[in-house]
Amino acid sequence: YHLSEGLYKEYYSQGLSFIKQNNSANLTRNINVVTMMFVNGVLKPIATIISDGLLILLILGALVCYSPVAALLTILLFLPIVATLYLGLRRKLNNLGDDENKAQRTKARLVSDSFRGYAEAEVFNAFPQIFNIFQDETNKIIDIRKRHATIGQLPQMFTEIGLAIGLTIIILISINNSSDNLAFLLGIFAIAALRLLPSLRSILTSWSMMRYHGYSIDTLSEATIDSHQQKHQTTERL
Repeated sequence: YHLSEGLYKEYYSQGLSFIKQNNSANLTRNINVVTMMFVNGVLKPIATIISDGLLILLILGALVCYSPVAALLTILLFLPIVATLYLGLRRKLNNLGDDENKAQRTKARLVSDSFRGYAEAEVFNAFPQIFNIFQDETNKIIDIRKRHATIGQLPQMFTEIGLAIGLTIIILISINNSSDNLAFLLGIFAIAALRLLPSLRSILTSWSMMRYHGYSIDTLSEATIDSHQQKHQTTERL
């Protein structure tokens, strides 16, 4: 709430020229919606990543002290999965989030302009065209969210596939080698991997949310930069 209030004051303090240059519907969305997206889609995932990351570090630290080889095997199992998801999805998630934000802003602007210019829309019979654009943007948002939901399943799928591959390798090695030490080592590795899986999946899911809602960071940053520029220009005039 304080973030929304601060952005509202920030926009208002920049004066009439700023409000005219930026559609009021977009400013309203930034104040009421984007700030909430920043909290739910960026700040909360950061807290989740920190807490789960600390848990993973504690488990790996204990594993290193108890069995460095098992810790190394665990890292070698999950590191390629994390790297693959990070490199493959980061730009895609950013683009999807930006596209939805643009579509939502267009819808908000259409609704605001059609209500404010109701008389003109009726005189020129413009509402059917406006409504068609509104429908197109709605369909675009639906498509974006479907793709985002599909991508959101990838961390769970990749980590579970990786774990299944790791456990399969463990079973094959155990079958071909009857050493008690090796069996014990692989058992420790399996337990650690199973314990780390939920935390790792949670971190990857939170990271994907952050990337998707990255536009909220850009919006708030732009508001801060515009405010500083406006104050600097005012100071120069004085």
